[in-house]
Amino acid sequence: MITTEEMIVSNDVRLKVDVEEADDRIDLILHMNYQGICHLHWGLSRKISTIWKLPPEPLWPAGSIAFDDKAIQTPFTLQDGENRIKISINKSADFGVINFAFYYPDLDRWDNNHGKNYSIKLPMPDMDRPDTVKALEKTLSGEVLFKESFEI
Repeated sequence: MITTEEMIVSNDVRLKVDVEEADDRIDLILHMNYQGICHLHWGLSRKISTIWKLPPEPLWPAGSIAFDDKAIQTPFTLQDGENRIKISINKSADFGVINFAFYYPDLDRWDNNHGKNYSIKLPMPDMDRPDTVKALEKTLSGEVLFKESFEI
């Protein structure tokens, strides 16, 4: 199944994200109508607005470099008149969100959505946790207070 989301990055720049689920992974194809040089500065997290984590190196698309210990930068590549990046993430990974910003090296300019960053929620399956833990996580917006439960 493929779902598509479109984001308005600026007045003249749009980002289209195709999300395709396979048995063991999720493929994201980012299409940007900006044709200049642009890098996706990105990291993974369990939920929006939490600390970014460096993606595991096997997930890095070609040309990616570590920016620090929380993010990598991946250059968009021009294909059929638009810039594209394909990111594949294993469904077994414990991440629910890709957080990102754009860096335009030729302009030495960042676009981080006015300090809020951009994000794409991943369609990850429910982790194997007891229903009581899932209910608490939902109530507390995904914050995990404990990782084990015991029958009493």
